[in-house]
Amino acid sequence: MRSLLVCALFLILFSCSDNSPSIKPANLFDFESGQFIINKPSDSNILMFTGTVESDSGRYFVSETTNKYELFDFETGLRKFSFQIPFDGPEAMKRSMNGTAMISPAEYVAFNQIGQFHSYVNGRLNRDIHINLSEITQHKFTQISKGTGNLTKLSTGKYQVVLNPFDIMDPNGGFDTEFSAWVFQIDLEKGISCVSNFNSPYDESFHDSPSATLTLGTRNHAQDEYWFMYALSDSVYRIEDCKIVQNHKLDSGNEVIYYPDVVTRNGRNTQWNSNPKNHKNIKLFYDNKTSTFLRVLELPKKINEEDLKAMDVRKASKLKSDYQILIYDQQWNLGAILNFTIPEGNNLESCFVHEGIFYLNQPNQENEDEYVLMKFDLTKAII
Repeated sequence: MRSLLVCALFLILFSCSDNSPSIKPANLFDFESGQFIINKPSDSNILMFTGTVESDSGRYFVSETTNKYELFDFETGLRKFSFQIPFDGPEAMKRSMNGTAMISPAEYVAFNQIGQFHSYVNGRLNRDIHINLSEITQHKFTQISKGTGNLTKLSTGKYQVVLNPFDIMDPNGGFDTEFSAWVFQIDLEKGISCVSNFNSPYDESFHDSPSATLTLGTRNHAQDEYWFMYALSDSVYRIEDCKIVQNHKLDSGNEVIYYPDVVTRNGRNTQWNSNPKNHKNIKLFYDNKTSTFLRVLELPKKINEEDLKAMDVRKASKLKSDYQILIYDQQWNLGAILNFTIPEGNNLESCFVHEGIFYLNQPNQENEDEYVLMKFDLTKAII
């Protein structure tokens, strides 16, 4: 009964959004509904939670770091399973810079910059195939995009990969704005199934901006749809068989202007920083319970370009950061905006949604034996 009530209130809210001149942002922390404590294993120095998976064996929180995943019980917070891709031997990936994804509690897949695709089941290599990336990229450097939803298993059984074509070794700028092979699909029996042929929304001024080639995506499982965004764009695209079949220019609440990255070159050394004036899409989710899309947007920082250039990259990555969660209905009408801040010295490590609850890592975690996820009830945030 509560689900029906929530859905009805969503319909009322979103039916009015088209005619509303503006939506007043709310504070995410006004809707905090508790915490969940993860029991941190002694051999896990870093935890980064990306979502949940479930099967007949149970429901689990998923932590993913470089070529490693861990499953934690949804009720107790205890670790139930962990797996690290070997660094050598017959089950290893030959190079790093891998994109990985949890398909189910049992299946973990990885793809790397030389076209090696591995499927691991229960911690053992199940499938190993090689994709000739040069056929797709015309011998240009590329890697899998690191954002959320860029390696997925489709309902057809094929795997979809989203590429990042930025070449950090190119002194003239690593992004060919004419690149079109952003998306391709893998058939485990036949190899490459399809390759996209569409361009990004960027002009040549973004040719030396690594932020421009970052992408994020999500699946609406109920409608069997995959949606995709660039980090520096308000447009969202539905991809089907490597083609754009639908797109929307999203309402961001306020006017958003995107700028190229700040680049500092010193001989052979180059430092890239996101432009402090930029808004930047960093996460895209679909929540089954509320039938809504969540777009997490990083807001401009209060620092000028010259100070940013002079700052150490690691320090710059831990500046105070402001974010917004923009919530859209299934037709991409904006219905709610929630603000939150990650204080200086912290990172947005864990961020995902499950059944109407938005999870976020607690800043300034001091207990070495625990990892705290804060919970926010999105159903109350929009009612």
